Formats: sequence, C-alpha cells, structure tokens
Amino acid sequence: MARSLLCLSLCTIVVVGITACGTDVPITPSLAPTSMSGPTRAHSTPAAIPVQSTSPSPSPTPAPTPLTVAHGNMQGMTISSLCIEIFPSSGPYETGTLSISFDDLVPVFGKAGIAVQKSGENCEARMRIELGERPLSAEYGSQICYTGARVEGEVLLTIPGAEDLRVPIDENIYPPYMVTECPTSPLDAPMETAAIEGLLGAFSQIWSYDFLTALIRSQEWGNPFVSLAAWECITNTTIGKEAVLGCLTATATTRLSLHRVDALNSLQFLGPAARPAVPELIPLLEAMDDPSPQYLFFSNEDIPGKVAETLKVITGQDFGTDAAQWREWWESQP
Repeated sequence: MARSLLCLSLCTIVVVGITACGTDVPITPSLAPTSMSGPTRAHSTPAAIPVQSTSPSPSPTPAPTPLTVAHGNMQGMTISSLCIEIFPSSGPYETGTLSISFDDLVPVFGKAGIAVQKSGENCEARMRIELGERPLSAEYGSQICYTGARVEGEVLLTIPGAEDLRVPIDENIYPPYMVTECPTSPLDAPMETAAIEGLLGAFSQIWSYDFLTALIRSQEWGNPFVSLAAWECITNTTIGKEAVLGCLTATATTRLSLHRVDALNSLQFLGPAARPAVPELIPLLEAMDDPSPQYLFFSNEDIPGKVAETLKVITGQDFGTDAAQWREWWESQP
C-alpha cells in the first residue's frame, strides 16, 4: 500500500514546497543476516526484603488464544509457536541493515497468542522474513531531505505437511510536498515505519485483520506496531470492508486511541454492515478517556456527538447522545 507520510506539526512552520521527489539513495549491501537477538545483559539482583502482604495478588492475565491462519492451503490451521529469521533482501533494495529485529517481533506475535522462538529451536512453524529498505529523498527549496522510504521483500511461512505460503511486501512512503523538518541523513528516512506497515500488511493477509485487532486491543500505543496497526486497519476500509470491522471497532473503542474519529468515520462508511459494533459504541456516549498529558492535543469533547452520528448511520435510529435509550433499544432487538 503506497501513500505519503505527511509530516505536519501543531507548533512548527512549514518549510518550502517540493520541487523534486523520489530520489533513490544507494546504500552498500551486505549478505549477512541480521542478528536474531542482542547479547544477554548480566546484572545483580538485590536481596529481597520480606514484607507482609496486605492484599491478594492479582490474577494472572490469561494468554491470548492463538489466531487461525486465514490464507492459502493453510487456512484453518492454528500456530502457537513460530521460529522466525529476518534477512536483508538480496533483491534491488538491499541495505545491509534492517530497522526491524527479531526482538521487535516477539511482543507483536505474543499479542496474537503466538510464541516466537529463534531459528533452530523446536516450533510448529517457521517464518523467513526478507526485507530490503531504501530511503527516498526530495528537494525542498535548496535542501535535500530524506522524507520517504521504500521497502520490498517477502514473508515465507512453512508448516510441515502444508504447501509453503509466500506473501510479498511492497510498501512505499512517498516524500510529502511540504515538511516541517528536514532529515539530512539517509538513516533518518522513515524506513522503520515503511517496514512495519509492510509487515502488518503481510501478517494481516496470513492471519486476517484479526491480527491487527489483537494488537490494537493490547492498548500499548507506545509500541509502533500497535499504533500503526490502527492506521493500517483504517486505510484498508474500502478494500477490506466488513473484514476490517473488528479492528475498526477496537480502534474506535480502545482507551486513548489517537485514531478514534477516523475509525468512527470508517464505521459510518460500512453503514449497516457495522451493526455488530453497536454494543461497544454505546458506552462511549457516557464514559470518556481519562486525561493524560501526552493526549492533551486530542480533546474528547466532540466524541459523544460523533458516536451518536455513527450509531444513527449504522442503525437508522436517532437517540442522540442518550446512552440509556440506545441501550434499551439495542436490548430490545432480536
């Protein structure tokens, strides 16, 4: 999926218009695979001081149920453990280094109920990820800025007894027409963002958009895979349609989601097909997110009205922002 990354800021001044874009930047290739994990850091543990417990220990969070493969001849298969290898591409977009590592993928698959292991260990399936990352530059006035990136590659999934599943990756972030900052080094190009978007697209083909839903439901917005999963879901609304209903609902209703309004607009686009989202939308009429310093620029004051508008488009009913009436009506439905 190709699209521009528009770099705008609330408190900065736009530089100058673009006069050229998409300049390729060669980087010396390397045939060596990326490291699968970093070195173990030794540390000492201080002696524990016994204390008397004043409250019962919280119940452990149950592990997510592994997702089911939804693509190819592996459809219906469930994978609970996966061995992963990541390599720089041997194609025309090799860079020799990658912005995504094995360690980055461990928590991502964990949210989907899949335990990730290093290559060579016992596991139910194996995945080989091959990526080539290339920064793209553009001329803004008299400056050359690295504001775009292209990532090509492939995800190869192998399960004993099944035909291999290959999913291509071709992700572009084109240099925008205007910028507020000028990255002057190729290493500052948005290659990590392009790589994550490419991988999320591949994973959602293999495990369906439920993979994105699992990430969004984790609410770990500090993880770029989680925040970009919400955007990946929204931008695929016209393609996935009802298939993206789960991840759109999660984006619209999850606490502190920066893409809530976009998700509500997408649910309106789906119309009556988004009806299963109604019971999760109704509580938004009466319970807003807690204030948080990092979200001060994103006010919730218009959310109830937006939710009411979305419910009206989906159901054809109009109870305004009265959550009690919406709930009473919903519970009366067969």
